[in-house]
Amino acid sequence: MKNKRKKIVATQKALQLVAYLKSLKQTDYTDKSIVPPFLYKQVKKEGEGAAGSSNLPDGGELFTANCASCHQASGEGVPGAFPPLK
Repeated sequence: MKNKRKKIVATQKALQLVAYLKSLKQTDYTDKSIVPPFLYKQVKKEGEGAAGSSNLPDGGELFTANCASCHQASGEGVPGAFPPLK
């Protein structure tokens, strides 16, 4: 049975790391008026038929351009470094 009264106290180094991370400028992607251009760049392809006329980005291209370099093309990731996305 675990001791519920036991407390974990952060070291000074951990507190400094948290302070540093909180000081970094973060883009608020929850704000719907800000659209991250690197994620949703629309590219018109020649010969698109009715099926390709939607305004949705190509998920495969987005994954290859932004995710595959770390999480691998298969989505398996790298143990200890990048978690699997499957």
